[in-house]
Amino acid sequence: MPVDGDVLRSRISDVNPTISELQRLASKPFMQLSIDEKYSIRYNIVVLVESVVSICIAYCC
Repeated sequence: MPVDGDVLRSRISDVNPTISELQRLASKPFMQLSIDEKYSIRYNIVVLVESVVSICIAYCC
């Protein structure tokens, strides 16, 4: 199956901000995170996994 570069770039562009946000949050000691920041980490991990899985499904299956 040929790879559509535009679709791939679009999906990667969804991943990059999520990784940046997780890096920002992870730079803080866990005990200093607010409850909202902890929930934000959870949410961003879900978004990251969904984005990566969608890339895998589109190009590996």
